[in-house]
Amino acid sequence: MNSHSEPSRSWMTNPNVWPKLKTEARRMRHRPTLAEDRLWQALRDDKTGYKFRRQHSVGPYIMDFYCTEARLAIELDGAIHLKQVVQDQERQRFIESNRIKVIRLSNDDVFNNLYPTVKQIKMATQSNLTLLSVSVPTQRGERSSGRGSHG
Repeated sequence: MNSHSEPSRSWMTNPNVWPKLKTEARRMRHRPTLAEDRLWQALRDDKTGYKFRRQHSVGPYIMDFYCTEARLAIELDGAIHLKQVVQDQERQRFIESNRIKVIRLSNDDVFNNLYPTVKQIKMATQSNLTLLSVSVPTQRGERSSGRGSHG
């Protein structure tokens, strides 16, 4: 493994916490909020051209949606998030410190503007893929000019 081409390993969940986090993520997948369920129906089965995961963990956190290929997290914010601003900021800082771009959307966006919201997600995914393809260091520490091999 090359430290120039690999992101920090802090995204990995502590093995002591993993069983609890895995159980919680599974519970959240089986009991999504209405907004999560509605957005998942629009994202699932590669309907946007990209594969998203639901309730994917990074470190001690569970992201609502995550596209591995684009290193893009989608967080849906409902009313509860108005009361946990500081926690959300800490969470976002941690996720972004692991080279994962986070976009935050409101539940209202999903309920009232689903198609423009999905289009925004698709554009953010494409944009992040483009950024990743031109800024991924190769094994020699050079910048790659495309999505091909990094060595």
